Amino acid sequence: MFKQFHHTIAKQSLLVAAAVIAPLLLVAAVMVGFHQQAGASSHREAPFISKDPFADNTDVYAFISPENANNIVLVASWIPFEGPEGGPNYFEWDDRVLYDIYIDNDGDATSDITYTLSSKVKLISPNTFLYNTGPIDSLGDTEWNRRQAVTITERTEGGVETVLVGNQATAPVNIGEKSTANYSALEQAAIFDAADGLPAGMKIFAGQTDDPFFVDLQVFDLLTLRGQQPPVGYVANNIAVDSLSAFNVHTLVVEVPISRLKQGSEPVLGVWAGSRRQATPVMPPTPATYVQVSRLGMPLVNEVVIPMGTKDAFNALTPRQDLDIYN
Repeated sequence: MFKQFHHTIAKQSLLVAAAVIAPLLLVAAVMVGFHQQAGASSHREAPFISKDPFADNTDVYAFISPENANNIVLVASWIPFEGPEGGPNYFEWDDRVLYDIYIDNDGDATSDITYTLSSKVKLISPNTFLYNTGPIDSLGDTEWNRRQAVTITERTEGGVETVLVGNQATAPVNIGEKSTANYSALEQAAIFDAADGLPAGMKIFAGQTDDPFFVDLQVFDLLTLRGQQPPVGYVANNIAVDSLSAFNVHTLVVEVPISRLKQGSEPVLGVWAGSRRQATPVMPPTPATYVQVSRLGMPLVNEVVIPMGTKDAFNALTPRQDLDIYN
């Protein structure tokens, strides 16, 4: 199922990418007729969110399921520019962020139905720095050391909340042929459907995927095309480069019967995505207190020497505290 989703997403991303201003589209709801398909993309689109990539929306898509014309597929991605070789601390959902897909079914530009993903990491062994200590053959494999579970809820405007997926393991990242040799099976096992307790007709996937959007980021060099001096115009044999090729994102895919989303005879849905962090109250005029969150003195110490269970603590310590903690 998900591979068909991804194939359709990739085709739509090429259409959206035809517009240079495509990254601006996510600021508004994407209005989708039931016979149409739509999408929008937005990577590092504002200064603040560019410093918070784990809460950064990258893409949102909505289209009729290629397998079932009675269903609509909602897709949203976050965390841009995930390098696939990003170990030993591989990319994952941020447990401190709520990831949302919103649906407006009556044209008032407010959400009537919201799908929300939250996550929770579990360490099997905090005494190793490794993500996995052997091949990962299943979602319950004990060799998978740093695993992550997701909870996905559906909430209506009236306040009715339904847990669709409750603290279930998502797929690991695709590390390589030694660690995740049969990755397609792991990915398939992380697709939830009626057999997992979902309402009839619904399917959900939440995990790492290829970034399907196509854009040549050279365009931000004075808003010109690659190999071209201003003014912008067509140049023969000027071949664009996919700047997002070989990068991944984290994606929530929800396939749902159209009848579950639409209201009466209204033929249009508004679809958008977002992410939320807990607010931190600051009482003025007290100056903000900065705390250390990263530290580097000798190469590779925290990366491959400090065990998983104390990596974050290491980044918050001063060198003077090392002997007391690690002696």
